[in-house]
Amino acid sequence: MKESKGLNDIEKNHLEDASLPSHAELLEIVQSQLEGPNSEQLSVTDLVKLERQFNAALSQTRSRKTQLMLESIMSLHEKERMLREEKKLLQRKIRATQDTKDTTEVVLGIIKHSNNQLAHPPQLETLSLLP
Repeated sequence: MKESKGLNDIEKNHLEDASLPSHAELLEIVQSQLEGPNSEQLSVTDLVKLERQFNAALSQTRSRKTQLMLESIMSLHEKERMLREEKKLLQRKIRATQDTKDTTEVVLGIIKHSNNQLAHPPQLETLSLLP
């Protein structure tokens, strides 16, 4: 639930900041105002306003980066879970194949042993009754 609340806060901030200029536009505005011919005429209020806009854009950028990182982490966790499941499935298939192989070897051994006994039936010993 925390994640969804955090994402809602990010979306709320994004909507509130939609009226703000883009990052590139803001940098151009600041640069032009600070380097322009009227830069000495900027009041403290103007500079504070620029600073607030810049901080808001920076905050928005950080929020978006955090959101993207969280999404990436969630995606990687899901991928890890799926790979673990696939590994378990493959291990079961290997065991089943090995069990089948072992069973086949035992059956073939029994058949071979039976065939040997049929080809050479046991000879009955006769008692020597004559001295």
